[in-house]
Amino acid sequence: MKKLSLTKVTSSNIAAIGYLSLKMAMYVRFKSGELYEYEKVPKLVYRDFLNAESKGFYLRDHVRDRYHFRKLDELPDDPHATSILFSAEYSLASVGTHGAWF
Repeated sequence: MKKLSLTKVTSSNIAAIGYLSLKMAMYVRFKSGELYEYEKVPKLVYRDFLNAESKGFYLRDHVRDRYHFRKLDELPDDPHATSILFSAEYSLASVGTHGAWF
């Protein structure tokens, strides 16, 4: 299965961040290579973090002391990597059984 992909960011300390909606988990990879998962993070917090002018300040002020976190050795699998194909196949099958879409 494909691993979750992270978005590279411009920061002096943070290399990339990502989010897994199904788990409400945010992932932060530091330039040192360390990877952390922050649990029960609302998607809006992830979006604000992604758009923050200073990623380091945002992490310190809005994430680090508010959400439980743990260090990871590797990124989790991306459940969307397989569900996209399933959704496409399901949609095509639905067209055949329910008529054409207009």
